Amino acid sequence: MQSIADSHLLGYQYGQRNGDLVSGALNYQFYLQISFFSGQSLPVARVKSRDFAHELLQRKQQFLLNGSSLLHLQTVAFIEGLEFVEEENSTDKLPTWDDIAKSQAGSNLDFSFVVSLLLCEFNLHK
Repeated sequence: MQSIADSHLLGYQYGQRNGDLVSGALNYQFYLQISFFSGQSLPVARVKSRDFAHELLQRKQQFLLNGSSLLHLQTVAFIEGLEFVEEENSTDKLPTWDDIAKSQAGSNLDFSFVVSLLLCEFNLHK
């Protein structure tokens, strides 16, 4: 899995170098997800996913924002617990669990299903 993650990191770097920001961002999102699932340190995954989500916010790029925010929320929940809420300034505020669930309702069935499962897990532990 790590070699697949490394390949996506190369895809991100090629996309950045060639000006293909969408392809680069998509490859970086896959890199973050695969690294997370292959056992990357949670604090590292937390920082990388948060920084990527903030980068997408600053670019006003909605594409991939919910996915990167969701990965960030998962790492925060594993590290800090489900009730933890990060302090952020209002201009760079990342979407919350509820924001993501509301924005995805019915639009992307696979992603909505994953968000629903995570929210069920989140609500079971409240």
